[in-house]
Amino acid sequence: MKAAWDEVRRLIDADAVHRRGFTLKEVGPHFILHQAEMELAELKRAPNDPTELADVLGVLIHYAVKKGWTEEQLEELMLAKFKERFRIPNQTGE
Repeated sequence: MKAAWDEVRRLIDADAVHRRGFTLKEVGPHFILHQAEMELAELKRAPNDPTELADVLGVLIHYAVKKGWTEEQLEELMLAKFKERFRIPNQTGE
């Protein structure tokens, strides 16, 4: 996944142009979240297509980079949330 994060950073730094005409530097968080919603809708229509999930994740990585959040930071937060929300039945300890 690190390669995907690095590529998103590279594309933003290069002010890459999307095929629809916008550049990655010019778009803000609201626009990116709207894109994520559109990509999620596509995933809902094609739930067995991993390329649609890849689109959602790519947009969300773009959002994270724009917010200044690192993959390490988000990984820690995700692991903490998993620990907080889930338990393994019949497992002792913790």
